[in-house]
Amino acid sequence: MNSSAAIKNQVPQAVPIVKPVLPVIFATGNEYQYIKMLLYGSTGSGKTWTSTHLDQTRWGNILYVNLENKDASVPLNMMQARVGSRPESAREELILLHDAIFAGEPGYTGFDVIVLDGMSEFAENVMDEIKFRARSGHLSASQATLLMTDAQLGLPGQGAWGKAGDTIRNIFKLFKSLPCHVIFTATEEQELLGGKLQTMPYFYGKSQKVVPHFVSYIGHTEPATNDDGTTIYRIRFVTDGRVWAKQEYEPSRGNPLDPVEPADLNTIFEKILKNKVKQENIATNAVTNGGN
Repeated sequence: MNSSAAIKNQVPQAVPIVKPVLPVIFATGNEYQYIKMLLYGSTGSGKTWTSTHLDQTRWGNILYVNLENKDASVPLNMMQARVGSRPESAREELILLHDAIFAGEPGYTGFDVIVLDGMSEFAENVMDEIKFRARSGHLSASQATLLMTDAQLGLPGQGAWGKAGDTIRNIFKLFKSLPCHVIFTATEEQELLGGKLQTMPYFYGKSQKVVPHFVSYIGHTEPATNDDGTTIYRIRFVTDGRVWAKQEYEPSRGNPLDPVEPADLNTIFEKILKNKVKQENIATNAVTNGGN
């Protein structure tokens, strides 16, 4: 059986989209050319809307992966896959989806952008799977004890927290390696660190402290009110000491983004990629001139 058979009906066949000619970012296949971004924030802060309103005539085929198992308002012409209809199968389904894309199986090719919407909910499904296995008799009593404080009551122990955290990190690592842009979304949580209340992405275990290594940009989505009373959305890419954020930065490369950007990923992607081209040209010129 094809490895992707379990989810085959959930992913529409990729339809090529004609794109205008754009500057070649890097033709080397280097992972550096692709944007890996995490957007997180409170419910209703614009994560899904922002991540799914990239112009497909500009950026290409977008696959929207719904990890929340709920109806989402996304553009009708956007390909979709729903993962986690059963919490105990969410991890397996998402790994199968990754493997199908990585292997270029029919119907899973041609994606230029992948949106994984709902990583916090996925983390909860992973923990539910661990609880399910501990209660179902699939594990020995000693194995269940290592995972759960009380399996019947569903109280996770350190083993369960660690296993859930490892799974989340592995998913970020897998999708980070794909040769396309990847946007993850998550909800937020607040934690007291060093005497300060910090706002950070919500995952299980210590994942939120490791996940930043797998993405170049972390943006906190923040609704704000315009002068006329209408709601606008912004993304914070530079921490203010209270909210976690990150943008790829090296002193020689500069910051391509403002600390707070309007929630328009078309403009944000363009800024990032133009900066990559600029820095690649600088590096190329330096090598060429140094060799003369």
